[in-house]
Amino acid sequence: AMSHEVMSIPTMIVFKGGEEQRRIVGARSKSQLVSELAEFLG
Repeated sequence: AMSHEVMSIPTMIVFKGGEEQRRIVGARSKSQLVSELAEFLG
């Protein structure tokens, strides 16, 4: 957590090629998560 500067729970970090692409901090509904992650879900 410290190496990725996670200060709050929940925190979701999406990596691509070792680089952070998206950081989502805080509680989200399923529909919000799906919407925010749609570009990564193929």
